[in-house]
Amino acid sequence: MAKQLDLEHRIIDLADKDPKFRSALLKDAKKAIEEKFDIRTPERLKIVVVEDTADTMHLVLPPVLSEGDVVAWT
Repeated sequence: MAKQLDLEHRIIDLADKDPKFRSALLKDAKKAIEEKFDIRTPERLKIVVVEDTADTMHLVLPPVLSEGDVVAWT
């Protein structure tokens, strides 16, 4: 989980600094991340990016995992 959080922070930081990357994330997040960070993600992994606005805030809850469950990003 730590690696995922580190990558998330790097993505958010870059999106704050680079408007083109931010736009690409909103259009096709998986492609933008793979190209910018030169990584490949599991094919079954979907990446959804949403943008908060002045009057809308999004909260993301982590998955509820049972023993033996495997998440797509590991």
